[in-house]
Amino acid sequence: IKFLTTTSTTENNHPATTTLARKYATNLDPNKRFSFMHISKCAGSSWIMEMDPLLNGGNTNKNVSLRNPNFYPHRPSGLEHGLAYQRSKYVAHYLMTSFRSPRHHLWSLFTECKYDPWFLTQTNGTDFP
Repeated sequence: IKFLTTTSTTENNHPATTTLARKYATNLDPNKRFSFMHISKCAGSSWIMEMDPLLNGGNTNKNVSLRNPNFYPHRPSGLEHGLAYQRSKYVAHYLMTSFRSPRHHLWSLFTECKYDPWFLTQTNGTDFP
């Protein structure tokens, strides 16, 4: 697995003490612990499901929860935690997340509230949305 990461280093490849950083591609070690910080409506569940086969030898069975004990969360849906809580409860070598622009984030939330069957039953008879 190869991702673009940003690491601060000096000319001698020692950790940098300045704000200058070098960008380079590095191989991620699938044997290390991964933690995904899920932000609602930012494609986190999709990202988690895409990482699953990469960390499990190509197995693409979507009916099974994530099987790799080195990856947290263990399923694409469920509770979401703040960064401090997640770091204190699940120490990982890699912390990942995905972001959206604020406009797209809000649009995704609005369309889920407006068209999702569960939300429609919850807001039936109200002015929302």
